[in-house]
Amino acid sequence: MNKIKSLSLFSAIALAALSGCKKDDLTSDFKTSDPIQNGTAKIRFIHVAPELGGVSVKYNDNSVFGDSLRYSQNSGYTEVALGSVDNGFNLDMIPVEDSTGIFTPNETGVIATLSQSNYILTKDQRYTCFIVDTVKDKPVLNDLSYDGFTKIITENYPATGTDSVWVRLFNASYSSAIVDVEFTNNTTGAVTTISNVSFMQMPVYAGAGSGDFNVAVKKFGVDLATMSNVNLQSGKAYTFYFRGVIGASGDSEPRLDYLTNGE
Repeated sequence: MNKIKSLSLFSAIALAALSGCKKDDLTSDFKTSDPIQNGTAKIRFIHVAPELGGVSVKYNDNSVFGDSLRYSQNSGYTEVALGSVDNGFNLDMIPVEDSTGIFTPNETGVIATLSQSNYILTKDQRYTCFIVDTVKDKPVLNDLSYDGFTKIITENYPATGTDSVWVRLFNASYSSAIVDVEFTNNTTGAVTTISNVSFMQMPVYAGAGSGDFNVAVKKFGVDLATMSNVNLQSGKAYTFYFRGVIGASGDSEPRLDYLTNGE
């Protein structure tokens, strides 16, 4: 299993109806002696926790994207003002579903409180926050031992060469443990492989030529999820993310999605 140092990140996780907290498995490059930065950063959220209904994200008690973000959905960027230890995000659980299938705000607990006093964000940078779970068998409504996490990754990437791109994979599927991902260029036939990507591991970039790709997440050589004819444009970087539960069907079945860094 690869061991990757995380990038300037930290998050705290408070479970619903519990007073104790537990840290994300990220480490922090920042020290409490570092000066608090002025300026702004941008962050967006992706819900990849199949056992969690909806979540509300509030910045200083103001809703970021309406009532709730549901499984498989992602938000746009929110600009965060730095420079105050009081600034931070509260990700509030919304575990109530009404008869119409709409998740109604019910702020009974907190998944995570992301406070700038913990030096999470850096000036002028963009970030993606994945809302992830590691539940074993019970949904959050019935089990106060629900085990949830947030994982924040930076969208920074190195400069690319001519006709090249950066690709990486975030593994958000707790049931998969470790997977590989293959990017096959449909024009040249070149294959770029990232191996041994463990659950919630900080993703690392691999270089590839630009063009149309078939992408496959594999375990022991067997496809778990695929995407066909994905156009990756020169000079850009892409974060693919694998979500869902191995062996499940419907909404929770294993799927592969991606986002373009910085867009």
